[in-house]
Amino acid sequence: MRILLSALLLAMATGTGEPQVSIQIEHWKYDPQVRTIKFTLANTSLKEITALSLKVRATYNDGSVNVSTTTTDFYQLIVGIDRTNDPQLRLMAFMPGTTHEMLIGAAQDVVEASATATNVVYADGTADVGDEREFGTLVAHRKGDVLAMQKAAQILSGAKSRAAAVAELDRAAETLRGKNLGPDNPEPWAAYYLEFVIKARIEREPETSLATMVKDEERAAVVAAPHAQLRKTRVAQ
Repeated sequence: MRILLSALLLAMATGTGEPQVSIQIEHWKYDPQVRTIKFTLANTSLKEITALSLKVRATYNDGSVNVSTTTTDFYQLIVGIDRTNDPQLRLMAFMPGTTHEMLIGAAQDVVEASATATNVVYADGTADVGDEREFGTLVAHRKGDVLAMQKAAQILSGAKSRAAAVAELDRAAETLRGKNLGPDNPEPWAAYYLEFVIKARIEREPETSLATMVKDEERAAVVAAPHAQLRKTRVAQ
């Protein structure tokens, strides 16, 4: 397979409508056993990358072409590292000069593939943006997480038992989910966090007290909040 490189380092200067970003797609490989394309990405910037959107063009063996966009968000690693100081989590961070593998599913066997980074978000809160829709969903997801962390701390601190906490989390999640809002609104993401992160932790960690979880969520909200307030430094024209 031919290696395709797509580094948008001069895109804004050349007026292509893409953001100037610091991601280089070093190579790709298709695995026919699981119908997955693996892209190896290099962080050529001077900053840690906490999220990116990848626009992928795949040519199938029947000659048809599929174009899709996938967003990967690493910011929860920052929250996890702050909570656990786990060196293994630190190794997973997308730091300058490191690479990251991104897996993309394929409906058919792939004979050619290329990718373009359309959004890149950095740990300092800045973002190179070329896909406003994906960026809006990303920001909503992060804001939803922060909202849920704050809500979870309130619920857990007032619960008289683990069962009561679970019941209240279910009610809060259902209320948020019942508004039928789109993916660019934080509340559906908050509902997901309450149910599949907080509630799941209560059930998975019977030895962890609710008081400890309250402190964890209060701290997580403090750490995560700056990463939900992003500043677009370069935007497609």
